Amino acid sequence: MTKSRLGVCGAVAAAVVLIAPMAASAATFHFSFSAGSFSGSGDFISSDVSSPFLITNIMNGSVSDPNVNMGVASAITGIDNSYGGANNLLSYPVPPALAYVDHSGISFDTASGMYNLFLSGHYILAASTQGASTFVNSFTVTEVVPLPAALPLFAGGLGALGLLGWRRKRKAAAAA
Repeated sequence: MTKSRLGVCGAVAAAVVLIAPMAASAATFHFSFSAGSFSGSGDFISSDVSSPFLITNIMNGSVSDPNVNMGVASAITGIDNSYGGANNLLSYPVPPALAYVDHSGISFDTASGMYNLFLSGHYILAASTQGASTFVNSFTVTEVVPLPAALPLFAGGLGALGLLGWRRKRKAAAAA
């Protein structure tokens, strides 16, 4: 019985070691911007693991533009590679340095049009197919740490506590 429990503990430890590297296989960044009269936010999704990140999708995003739908927010439907020659790269250096886009920018679609966040000189601009380019007053990007990244640590801690409890119980039974 002792060997079988140790075998189970070993299998759990091996699974934790194998699963842990898989958790860091993609990057998610929450972004928000404010550009004069319009603004937006959402989550950039990338399969890259280091900067610059090629943004392959945008989720949970919306844009509020007073030139379209009287300022009512439009849901972002996805990445667009055709508007403004966007290459959809996000540079996210080691904090505290700020994240930025390059001159080609990140372009995305909504039901009401296309938008592009791009660098011009030292300033980030936001452009839409519905109006002129506008200086971005605020552009923030934060990396989202996925819950599964902490799961192997949690499982390992629970396994260690279970093993300690089992050993303590076994020692008490042997002493009695």
